[in-house]
Amino acid sequence: MNRSRKTAAAVVVLAAFGVAATVAAERAGWRWNSTESAPVGLWQLVRRAPAVGAWVSFCPPDDRTFQGFKARGYIHGGPCPGGLQRLLKPVVAMAGDVVTVADDGVTVNGALLPDTEPHTQDSRGRPLVPRVVVQAVVEPGDLWVVSNHSPLSVDSRYFGPIRAGSVEGTAVPVWVGR
Repeated sequence: MNRSRKTAAAVVVLAAFGVAATVAAERAGWRWNSTESAPVGLWQLVRRAPAVGAWVSFCPPDDRTFQGFKARGYIHGGPCPGGLQRLLKPVVAMAGDVVTVADDGVTVNGALLPDTEPHTQDSRGRPLVPRVVVQAVVEPGDLWVVSNHSPLSVDSRYFGPIRAGSVEGTAVPVWVGR
């Protein structure tokens, strides 16, 4: 076999190994986060009920809102319905909590969460969902997820609550940056 065929065969073997390792890691509950909404790095999903303060991994609904986020580049393609990527966000409110989204940020049960002001424009100057004051009692089976890790986080400030049933698991940081 000549050198170029050996090189090509080695590339194919390495690619197959990479794909198999990625699939195995996903099935084992390992997730690599490269988005700005959460610390970049390796996370492990554990089977634990979501709680306020916990990070969760979930598939967003395949609807017009999330397809619009994908079209604008806010989220990427992935294994979720509609070809959407999984999202990693912290839970800030659960059933019975009172959530308010206003110009100064997200308030849960009267406590303002730092660095959660909704924006009227994205990083390219395109308009975002119009800011309106929203106050809601979180319904049973719903969660509010809001990240103050990045001011550009696409979260419940812009899409409202998520269904608790969409959560794949609680995400625990294994090896992450800040």
